[in-house]
Amino acid sequence: MSVQSEFGDFADLTPGVDRDDLPDREFAWQEEPTTFADGLSVVMPDVTSRGEPGYVTVGDGRSIRANEFGYVVGGLEGYLEEYRDREIDIPPYYSRFDDEAETYLGGVTAANGSFGVGAHSRRLETAVRAATGGGAFSSSEMAVIGCGKRPFIVQNEQGAFVFSAVDLGRPDGFDLDAYPHSEVAGFQLPEDVEEVRRGITFLKEALADQFDITLVRHDTLADGFHYFETEDGSTVRIKGYHLHQLADTARDPMEVLGEMAYEDPWGETFSAEWDEIEYELGTPMSRRSRPPEERPQNDVVVGYARGWSDPRRSRRVSLSGRVKARAYYVRLKVGEGSEPLTITRERQAETVAERRPENKMELATTKGI
Repeated sequence: MSVQSEFGDFADLTPGVDRDDLPDREFAWQEEPTTFADGLSVVMPDVTSRGEPGYVTVGDGRSIRANEFGYVVGGLEGYLEEYRDREIDIPPYYSRFDDEAETYLGGVTAANGSFGVGAHSRRLETAVRAATGGGAFSSSEMAVIGCGKRPFIVQNEQGAFVFSAVDLGRPDGFDLDAYPHSEVAGFQLPEDVEEVRRGITFLKEALADQFDITLVRHDTLADGFHYFETEDGSTVRIKGYHLHQLADTARDPMEVLGEMAYEDPWGETFSAEWDEIEYELGTPMSRRSRPPEERPQNDVVVGYARGWSDPRRSRRVSLSGRVKARAYYVRLKVGEGSEPLTITRERQAETVAERRPENKMELATTKGI
């Protein structure tokens, strides 16, 4: 079972801890710690609102969502050995954070519609307040440890706390050319998220094959977009979020055709078979009652994906819906008009098979875990 959280996918639930060992707070802690895929075992606040993670108030008008931090009860040594970047300097008083706290840039990426991820002054102050319970602190007796793109750690006499990183804009005066670049699809470019890099490789191939557009140079990363120059001198751009979604898209239909299976958390198995591709690469799709031949040629299929939809595990839990096997046709649309031309990724789902589940139990994801 894999459930997405603010920290990442978790592997399993670990045995309970002694409640007396947890820091005393005005809110309650969850009964069970959660062990995440990166090895951290964390107890998070037990605060929900309408089935979603609620907010914890930490003082002076500061608050933080309950699934964005927790108390570490295991795996800290291995986590820091693997991901520790450097210690982040913090001011000696809360009143100085806005003016004196540094912005920690843990990574450069367009994945989330911004410039990078890390921790700004407000996030750092909120983290320190959460780690102290809102009380006074000594900066000399506290360590704030940046871990790149991953959640950062705050350690004090009460133990260790983990906080998810936040999206950051480009810091003033930041020299992007001097930042470490990666070789991606023949380009040297700044991008620290592997899925976005794979998406760029996919994009280059799809534009060349389906649109006769050849990317020759990476221009820059700005405002959540990657910019590229084409062979004819034009500039195109695409959101990092769309590149991230392209990462696991198949170009070869044989990678998605055939049998597919899904086992739910209660042991019930569902199976289906996707046996035919309706829309080949480069084909516009029938949408809004318009046949393919009447669809614009700048919006075509570039790949395929498949998956399952389980209404019991969605944000809006439904115990009466059907589990559906989905075939996804992934399209790229190249904008028209003035440059830069914006490329967008879209996905259209078609149901391969569906069945009502026998087990109607509600999954713990309704608590936002």
